[in-house]
Amino acid sequence: MRFENFALISTRPTNIIQGDFVFLCITGSVDILVNCAGYAVARKFLDTPTDDIQGMLHLNYLSAVHVTRILLPYMLDQKFHQTHERRIAFICSLASQVGVYGYAAYTGSKYALRGFAETLEMELGHKGPFVTIAFPPDTDTPGYIRENVGKPVVTKAISATAGLASPDDVAKSVYLDIMNGKLISTCGLEGVFLSWITAGIFPPVSVRCRYLSDFIPGIIFACVEILAATPFRAVGIVYAFWMRYISFKYNE
Repeated sequence: MRFENFALISTRPTNIIQGDFVFLCITGSVDILVNCAGYAVARKFLDTPTDDIQGMLHLNYLSAVHVTRILLPYMLDQKFHQTHERRIAFICSLASQVGVYGYAAYTGSKYALRGFAETLEMELGHKGPFVTIAFPPDTDTPGYIRENVGKPVVTKAISATAGLASPDDVAKSVYLDIMNGKLISTCGLEGVFLSWITAGIFPPVSVRCRYLSDFIPGIIFACVEILAATPFRAVGIVYAFWMRYISFKYNE
């Protein structure tokens, strides 16, 4: 296994296409792509600078689109491995599952990333590369520390309910889900709850649904999720009212 390290401006397609990046694609094997570049600025919408709105859209969403578009043809090449052995992951966020006060610009960029990943997964299907969409919670990283600067008190109060995850725990969970070919990767009970309640037109989110051998587990988990849908929806409504209560409490 060979590893190469290099820096690039992932928001510019022309920069990605140049030099060592393409050389690596042509001469080596691209087996796993993890789109994790991103940052967050937590402000009320009218308090968010236009540059930050554009910056989050470019880095959180378009950088993943550009990199995936350039690498995908090489990942579809079966010279080194079968396509179903390869993986593409998109690190979204709990903010790409539910809108939260103070994250209007950030959530918009992450919803776009989620929509792109869902559609790409349908296009690639069971042949691969398999797509994993990860929804990690707030994680104790330098980026999270910067995000807290200027964060509205309402946002802090709502986000505090999910706690702060360890980078090692998040990385381990996401890595295992990527390697197992799971479509949805979650961390913690709140992550599982939000994934179930916001599943929409997803296949069963609790189990891998890639091969014929996944059919029976898929049916079982589909039944479980259907039975849980009504009580989960009830909890979701309570959660929505609670978030609006917090907003009212700190803005009265």
